[in-house]
Amino acid sequence: MKNMEKIFGQIAMPCFRRTGMAALCAAIAWTLPSRAITFHRSFKNGYPAELNVSKEEANDVFSVKRGGVTYSNGRGRVVAQSSVRTLEGRVTRVLDGDTIRVTDRAGAHKVRLFQIDAPELEQAYGREAAAALFKRIGGKLVRVEWTAQDTAGWILGTVYLDDEEINLRMIEDGCAWHDRRTGPAPHYSAAEKKAREAKLGLWADPAAVNPMNFRRAQLKKGR
Repeated sequence: MKNMEKIFGQIAMPCFRRTGMAALCAAIAWTLPSRAITFHRSFKNGYPAELNVSKEEANDVFSVKRGGVTYSNGRGRVVAQSSVRTLEGRVTRVLDGDTIRVTDRAGAHKVRLFQIDAPELEQAYGREAAAALFKRIGGKLVRVEWTAQDTAGWILGTVYLDDEEINLRMIEDGCAWHDRRTGPAPHYSAAEKKAREAKLGLWADPAAVNPMNFRRAQLKKGR
């Protein structure tokens, strides 16, 4: 322990004085053994620099998936976890078209449907998307397969009702976009294209606004 304290004092604190918290995290990464939480040596807009996340995306994106690992921004902190976990419980609340609350014996868990992006409640088709999700899984027992949480504790996962993949179904029904920022998912992209061509759900409006663009516009209004 004394050796660790010595290394920390020699490396971490001088880095913090010169370049701030990002360098401090990098220095800690050199002194601590590998854990589920991984710090990177260089950051850009709160993400590992090699992920090339723009400032605009950093203001909006909660996670980025690369190489089977999910990185969450969480106000400048990065969480990485690659092992698959399963949550089974009842959907006790639908917050919007891509966020639910699942309750099991351990308590309530906030879950964001990973790799999809439904309209915000305040924008066109937002309430319809939330209603569609509630109709499909509200009050029902579901299984959530997930690989990461953001630093606010939200589970980022794929929701299943029996063997039906709900994330995919929301896209197929025209209730959500495929969130391509979180990594490739060819079946999601294909489902979105098919729903768009059939003008299902939100795609009945030729001027449908991507939720990411809507949130960016709201941020600009608040400045």
